[in-house]
Amino acid sequence: MSPWPRPQRAPWWFTLLLIIIVLPGMAFIPQASAILEDARWLGTSYVGWLYPVYILLSAVIAWVCYPQRRTIAWILVALIVITMAGLFVTIGLV
Repeated sequence: MSPWPRPQRAPWWFTLLLIIIVLPGMAFIPQASAILEDARWLGTSYVGWLYPVYILLSAVIAWVCYPQRRTIAWILVALIVITMAGLFVTIGLV
């Protein structure tokens, strides 16, 4: 028997939910090249590649903090969904 308590993990359904939510965000990567070409004259071409990084980091942080801080995890999931919906509506991918 180990003297250290076993670390808690996020439940399987929360992990599956995060994967389902992140997949459409990763589908944004092919469209980012066209957006980057349009945004080069603005000097903001890097912003198109920051969105997938934001989605991944938010999902990982939500997954890690779920066992102790469930409210923060759900807030991060809601932010992912809201930003994804806003971006897809703005770009016209819906």
